[in-house]
Amino acid sequence: MGFRRVFLMATITLGCGSTIAQQPQGIVLLGQSAPGAPGAVFSSVGRPAINNLGDIAFRADLSGTGLHSGIFHVASGMTPTNVALFGDTIANVPQQLTDFGNPVLNDTRQIAFNARIGDGYDNQGVFLKTTSGITPIARTGESAAGTPSTFGNRFCTFGLALNNSGIVAFEATLQGSVAGDGVFKYSNGKIDPVAVTGQAAPGTQGGLFSRFTGLSMNQSGQIAFVATLDSGGATQGVFLASSAGITAIALHGQTIPNDADAIDTILQPSIDDLGNVAFVDSIPIRGRVGANTLPRRILIASAGILSSFASVGTQIGSETAILKGNFQDPRLVSSAGNSGALFVAWRSQRGKNALLLYSRGGISQILQEGDPSPVGGVYSFIGNQVFSPSGYYAFVSNLEGSAAKSGIFIDKISW
Repeated sequence: MGFRRVFLMATITLGCGSTIAQQPQGIVLLGQSAPGAPGAVFSSVGRPAINNLGDIAFRADLSGTGLHSGIFHVASGMTPTNVALFGDTIANVPQQLTDFGNPVLNDTRQIAFNARIGDGYDNQGVFLKTTSGITPIARTGESAAGTPSTFGNRFCTFGLALNNSGIVAFEATLQGSVAGDGVFKYSNGKIDPVAVTGQAAPGTQGGLFSRFTGLSMNQSGQIAFVATLDSGGATQGVFLASSAGITAIALHGQTIPNDADAIDTILQPSIDDLGNVAFVDSIPIRGRVGANTLPRRILIASAGILSSFASVGTQIGSETAILKGNFQDPRLVSSAGNSGALFVAWRSQRGKNALLLYSRGGISQILQEGDPSPVGGVYSFIGNQVFSPSGYYAFVSNLEGSAAKSGIFIDKISW
């Protein structure tokens, strides 16, 4: 079955001057038929990508057929179409595609994604879907431009970005005479290294890049990335790569104005088109099985100044509720004088995770776990949020009390 998007007219006016429709719409639900795969239905969905048109692209697991997974696209107001499916063959790639990472999407409806090639886990690649078809960008065993190495067997799902110029930024492991990691940029058929293991890390008192753990890219091609470091005075940092070179944005152990807590573990960078960079700062959890860091605040670097816009104790708008922690994945955007960040955090009242908007110096709640969903039941686990400069946002949530156990939901903020 398919769903067409219908936005509700009733809105909530935020203190920051923006408005949010009261009810997001379910655009993809578990159990929905998967296009291009007769007899298959969506059994799980990953983090969607969203563009300024309100399109989304997403990865899904499938059940009910021999096709295990695929990449799908939903144009604004339309139903899903398939981009790539388990078992597809691509020109100049000798084996079939057998699994996928979460895709990224731009305003010209190009879609980039990572995929496993053939059986096993030792052969992967990065691919770009355009109107001309699907093109392999980089694959395991191919020469890694600007290094003496070849690409290894991992292309990181959370290290992938695509802008409207068709530039793809990606993270990959390296193998051969020099092993390690690298951040690379693909443009007009050419790959260039951005940063690789062993390269000097500017602003770190002699530090060297070691591993790379997440990136974000804006429309100017600036790339914000997180890297662990060897040697030097810091063990980790977030960096900005631009045409002027690489600069350090924030480092482990660095303090920020009016805050006694030094930066600890940096996660989930996001860069907007003004070059501002937001990221999560986490602290280690001692003696706990499973998660080993606790996200304690979200920091933003703007015009060379670091500050926090969400931390334990931050008030939610005019409510008495405050944020209690579990800060997740800020999605920072700017457009035509408007800017904001969409993120998830735990709130003090009712003990729920909430989807929140930071804009013009204030935080407003969009919705929270326990709120009714448009497809029945209530939201029970919110996450994987994405945000576009035009105001479209989407997220994934599990559902309680609904025939659909989970889905992707979408709505729009009017700046």
